Amino acid sequence: MQKKIILNITPATWVRVTANDKIFFRIPRDKLYPSGLKRLLRIEKYNDYKATLLGIAKSKKFTIPAQGAGVTFFIPCPKSWSNKKKKRYHGTLHQSRPDLKNLLSPGKMHFV
Repeated sequence: MQKKIILNITPATWVRVTANDKIFFRIPRDKLYPSGLKRLLRIEKYNDYKATLLGIAKSKKFTIPAQGAGVTFFIPCPKSWSNKKKKRYHGTLHQSRPDLKNLLSPGKMHFV
């Protein structure tokens, strides 16, 4: 039996978190230096993304199959590209080899 689940989400970049980063959650925001506040906001944004992705997957009753899964990623064009370049590459295959670790958690996933 084939079951198709489509998760329409916007990819988020993975944020590497170390044990020292937990200090950012203890210091009041108004006391943080700008660089620390920026780091805290990046970590919070990624944590919110992960929670949202988990919620969407649970609402669609998604489970990882033991075997026979196929995954298709639709990678959006970078915002920095010109409209001409976006039109030229629309619908074509991705040109560079992306890191699979970054693709398996974020992205628009199409499980077959």
